[in-house]
Amino acid sequence: RPMSGDGEEVRFDWRRGGAAGLGLLAALILVAMVILVKFANDARERALGAERQTYEVALVVRNLSSNVSRAEAALARFVLDEEVQGSGNIYASSWRLPGHQINPVSDLLRTSPEQLRRVAELRQLYRQRGDELALAARAALEKRGDAGISYYYQAAKSGSGEALDNKLDDIIRAERLALRSRIEQSQLFSAQAHRLTDYL
Repeated sequence: RPMSGDGEEVRFDWRRGGAAGLGLLAALILVAMVILVKFANDARERALGAERQTYEVALVVRNLSSNVSRAEAALARFVLDEEVQGSGNIYASSWRLPGHQINPVSDLLRTSPEQLRRVAELRQLYRQRGDELALAARAALEKRGDAGISYYYQAAKSGSGEALDNKLDDIIRAERLALRSRIEQSQLFSAQAHRLTDYL
């Protein structure tokens, strides 16, 4: 046993020491719980932000897809009636609109390199599709009759339209997966913080 300076034995008070140890443990658990709660709150905020972004991206992308379909329908009318002032102008303005809508998609996804890569691929597919449709539009503009219809059907069979649609779907799907990951992370931190309360 340890001795004091005057030779008396110094006895360790196990009760006091045990209480101090438990107090320290409780304090550590409390600190850990506070940290986990902060992580959970931060993760929840990120999940809410991701949810808003997913909704906005889906809205813009679906709108872009609808405008592509609308433009192609306008082109079909143009190659049939060859009316430049009517269906021709409708096609030209309708096709330019999706091209402008790609920029907002890029802005929404600027923090994700993978998504920005998909947007770059989308832009390339849009240009490729536009080049194919332009052949039909030019033939209709020059009133070359069946040539415009022929070019239109060639574009329909090329696969670029389907590739464009698939890329739009890929962008939305990736956003939904990212949102699910954020939600799961938030739920994990919340569950860990809740479990720690059982020790207090």
